[in-house]
Amino acid sequence: MTTLATPPAVAPVDPAAAAAVPPVATPATPPVAPVAEVAKPSETPKADAPKAEPAKEQAPAYEIKALEGHSQEVAADFAKFAIESGLPAEKAQAGYESLAKSFQARIDKAQAEQSAAWQAEVKADATLGGDKLPQTLALASKALELGPPQLREFLNASGLGNHPAMVAWAAKIGQALSADTFIAGQRTAAPADLRDPAVQAQRLYPNHK
Repeated sequence: MTTLATPPAVAPVDPAAAAAVPPVATPATPPVAPVAEVAKPSETPKADAPKAEPAKEQAPAYEIKALEGHSQEVAADFAKFAIESGLPAEKAQAGYESLAKSFQARIDKAQAEQSAAWQAEVKADATLGGDKLPQTLALASKALELGPPQLREFLNASGLGNHPAMVAWAAKIGQALSADTFIAGQRTAAPADLRDPAVQAQRLYPNHK
């Protein structure tokens, strides 16, 4: 008969020794870094849409009367502008007349200055002016006697009658004419006043002094 072996006896655990065994340290969990927030693109505030300006109330249609001697087309153009700007008819007419008179004054001044400059040039010319000026003007007057009265009026009003080229041309025409008048082939002396250079010059150039 087989005899079973007896297991070795287990030594009893000393409670004090068990308490002296240090506990196994648990590894610390590393801190988790916070997730950075993704920056959102800055939103540009939308600009307010420009507000449409209220339409200007147009004045009723009207016409502007042009000043005497001025273009009616220019007056009509000014009236169109005034109506679109909402000006009443009375103010538009007054504004047009003020501008037209101002422009005309400037034109008249410039024309007078130019005419005076031409007169001075004729007087200083060696062929036309100086001691020869009365004779030059008399001959030029004779030439213009051939033309209608409107020609003389135009030359005087515009000042072109004082232009050196015009004076020289008219003087040559007058020089080509006979000093006497001829009627039906009969030679007749011209009236004394027409033969006077000063009288002829005054008739041709009333503003030429």
